[in-house]
Amino acid sequence: MKKCYLYLKKLGIIKSQHQFSREFLNKSQDYMSMIICESRKPAINAINNLLHNLNELYSLYEEFDNKEAINRNLYYLIDKGQRIITKRILSYL
Repeated sequence: MKKCYLYLKKLGIIKSQHQFSREFLNKSQDYMSMIICESRKPAINAINNLLHNLNELYSLYEEFDNKEAINRNLYYLIDKGQRIITKRILSYL
């Protein structure tokens, strides 16, 4: 999750953890700060929200000239997030 935050900040899409928490995790503005401060694992629904929003962003960047590098990085983050969700769900079985 932190990699996603840092990458989106590097792209200039977000400016703060508060914005990331609200717009990409669909959580309260302090959610990301709490996760980092308390060294907690993010909730599965927060990861799912992030993946959904990254997928939407992925489709938007298909229109830009420098889309290849951006889409490659976004695809990596989406794939990693999906693997995290799968692993966490399987641990409950």
